Amino acid sequence: MVNPGTKPRSAAEEPRPPINRPWHRCGDTPRVSPDVALLVLTACSHQTPSVAVKGSIVIEDKNAPTTKFQWTDDGYCYTIGRDYLDIAAGAPVTVYDGKRKKVGAGTIGSQAHTGGFMNFGGVSSHSPTTCTFPFTVTGVPKQKLYGVEVTHHGVVNFTAAQVDAGQVKLTLGDPHN
Repeated sequence: MVNPGTKPRSAAEEPRPPINRPWHRCGDTPRVSPDVALLVLTACSHQTPSVAVKGSIVIEDKNAPTTKFQWTDDGYCYTIGRDYLDIAAGAPVTVYDGKRKKVGAGTIGSQAHTGGFMNFGGVSSHSPTTCTFPFTVTGVPKQKLYGVEVTHHGVVNFTAAQVDAGQVKLTLGDPHN
């Protein structure tokens, strides 16, 4: 019923309820109540840029024959001996911020490869001197200083510039043997 003195509204003038559509990323405009929109926009405004910490752990052994790793004919390697058995595909890699708070976690990759060859008096041998295990930890909040630990072998610090340049390399073994 229309009140006297008011004009009937057309369908285009009728108020519409808000459309409740999901959004998928920050920056999309949600169509929800202002209170919910404020909550969402506040949450999005506090997102920290992240990086992928890419690096490697290198087992070095200059002894012949090596006592720390073995290799296959196709150039891949695996650890032996009790000191490095935990260094293998799937082993945990933890990233810390400058205050030693855990900010990322990943695992060692599956493609460990050999490198460097022993040289005896100018004659190169076919025995590799390194076994390198790659890793990538994604979604790590940007930091000024990163600490990286592979299994229980201790935290090694890297600057943001080193992480950005892909210069995250941890070495186990005595390079002077």
